[in-house]
Order: sequence, then structure tokens, then C-alpha cells
Amino acid sequence: MHDAFTKLDCKLDYVYGQASQLVTQEVLEYMTYVGNLDETYIHSLPGAMHHLFLDMPEEFIFLIKRLPVSYTHLRAHETPEHRGFRRLL
Repeated sequence: MHDAFTKLDCKLDYVYGQASQLVTQEVLEYMTYVGNLDETYIHSLPGAMHHLFLDMPEEFIFLIKRLPVSYTHLRAHETPEHRGFRRLL
């Protein structure tokens, strides 16, 4: 997994359930480091565990729909593919 994240050539948002037993503080710090993520791109869903859509479907959809708002920081010369297809974990 380490190699996959260090070789990404796209912007990345990291979405996780705040009550997840898998995403510990240590895992979150590692993902932030390896993905070179600013905290602007890290999103937690309070009350959700590991299966975000099953745990809190409406809140998950609301969160995902909010993500494109943060794309406005992209430079004008980036392609639409860079703007519209940010990867989520």
C-alpha cells in the first residue's frame, strides 16, 4: 500500500469513519504522511465506522457531494480529468 500512495499522480481526499476501529490515529498519521495530504483533504464522518455508506448513508452522500467544492483551488491549466475525478479511499 505504501508504494501505491507514494506514486499517486492525482489529488486525493481521504474519507474515513470517525468511529472506525481500523483507522486509528497512527493509521491516519501514516496515510497523511504517505499521501502527502493537507488536513483540508482529510474528512471524517462522525458516528460512522468502517463501512461509511452502510453506517450512515445519508450523511456519507452529503459529505461526498461537498467534496467538489474544494476543487476550486486547482489551477486553471489542469485538465477536467484532474478536477472531476479525485480518488477517494
